[in-house]
Amino acid sequence: MKKIIIFIHIPKTAGTSMRKIIEKQYTVLQSRYYYNGYQDAFNRLKGTPQSKLNTVKWIQGHFQFGLHEAISNPVEYITMLRHPVDRVISFYYFLRENPRHPLNHIAKSLNLTEFIMSEDKIIQDGIYNLQTTLISGDGTPSFEKAKKNIDEHFMMVGITERFNESIFLMRKKLGWKVPYLSRQNVTRSRPKLAQVSENVKKIIEQKNEFDFQLYEYGKAIFKKHLEELDPAAQQELRKMTGRTK
Repeated sequence: MKKIIIFIHIPKTAGTSMRKIIEKQYTVLQSRYYYNGYQDAFNRLKGTPQSKLNTVKWIQGHFQFGLHEAISNPVEYITMLRHPVDRVISFYYFLRENPRHPLNHIAKSLNLTEFIMSEDKIIQDGIYNLQTTLISGDGTPSFEKAKKNIDEHFMMVGITERFNESIFLMRKKLGWKVPYLSRQNVTRSRPKLAQVSENVKKIIEQKNEFDFQLYEYGKAIFKKHLEELDPAAQQELRKMTGRTK
């Protein structure tokens, strides 16, 4: 059976940009997208005949680690991690820009400080250690569990702030022939991180202790993958990043 790549799309980590690339790389039969949560994705995969699964190369969506247990094919995971403060701020302004999102009305009624201090469980789930929670795979954030899952099951971890280099590594590891694309679904109205008050950033930092640990660990792995590129690939990467700065 052929290997399947499972991409855990953590909200506001450039997953929409990834989907645009995947749509150019794989056919409709080769890719699956699940955006109604883990259980929906698990059940739908569990009910997919093996003959159809054998054509699948890429699975992507908003779900936690563990989806490989629904299928018998060999699996490797990929995800993108983002600076926790930047991700939370982007999430807030994304909600305010999208009237179709269930949290749009709430986000528009609150300022950023009120939003991140909200006791609403849905809001809390979306902003507090979300990256670690999804990679941990059991619904609770544990850096040790997330680290173990990455070490044992992930082909690589990309970094949102280094999107082009992340795509470069995926191209090399997966043999992609797709062109490089700019990031999609970027929240335009949000302020830059430097414009956000230190008090707000501190609150977000306090609420995302595990995500900061995971982000630093992901960056270390990412750096190692870049250093392991052969000289020709490193030269190609330098040329590519020089064009995209």
